[in-house]
Amino acid sequence: MQVYSPIKNPFSSRISFLFFLILGFSSSSLKSQELLNNENKKFIFDFGGTFGAFFPYNGEDGFKNTIGSNAMTTLQATYKNSYFVRFKFGQTTVNYKTHVSFNSLQSKVDVKSNSTSIGLDIGYQRLYGRWQPFVFAGSGLAIIEEPKISYHSFNNQIDYGTKSSTNLYINAGFGVNYIISKSFIILGECQFYSVPGISKNSLTHLNGVSPVIGIKALL
Repeated sequence: MQVYSPIKNPFSSRISFLFFLILGFSSSSLKSQELLNNENKKFIFDFGGTFGAFFPYNGEDGFKNTIGSNAMTTLQATYKNSYFVRFKFGQTTVNYKTHVSFNSLQSKVDVKSNSTSIGLDIGYQRLYGRWQPFVFAGSGLAIIEEPKISYHSFNNQIDYGTKSSTNLYINAGFGVNYIISKSFIILGECQFYSVPGISKNSLTHLNGVSPVIGIKALL
C-alpha cells in the first residue's frame, strides 16, 4: 500500500509569508496610529524631562570649558498632532579649568558655570508609524552664575567668587519621538543653544550644542 503525501507548493508558501508580513506591517502601523488617534482632540498635552551632555562652542583663547551637562523639564501642548508649543525649565552646568597669573602670583582655577533657564519653544512634528520627527526653535531667560576672579595689587591677593546675570537666550534643534504606548513616549533631540548677551571677556561660554534623551507622559 502506497501513501501519498500532499505536494507542497513553494510559490504558495511564499505568497502566504508575504501576506502575513504585509498584514503585520499594516497592523503595526494601525496600532501606532491608534496610539495617537486624537482626531477628536485639537490639543494634546504631555509632561516630561530630558538629560544629556553639553558641548561648548570654541571660545576665546585662554578660556577652557570642558564638557558639561544639561537637564530640562518640559510641558508641551500639541495642536492636531502637528504644531506644538512647549514650556521648559532647566539647568546647564559646564566645568571651567584654566591657569591665571597676576604679577608673581599664579593660580589654577577649577570651577563650574551654571545657567538656569526658563523659556518657550514652538515646533512642528509628523508621525511615521511609531516614529515622530520634529523641529523646534525658541527663546527665554537664562540666569547665569559664572566665576569671578579679581586681583588686588595693594595686598598682592587674588579673590575668587561668582557673579550672576540675567540674559536672553535663543535655541533651535531637531529630534524624534518614539511612541511606546498610549501613555509614554521616549525621545532624543539635539539642541543648539546660544546666549548672545554673554560678554566675550566672561569666564564662561554657555553657547553650545546639547544631545539629550528623555521620556514624556501623555496627560
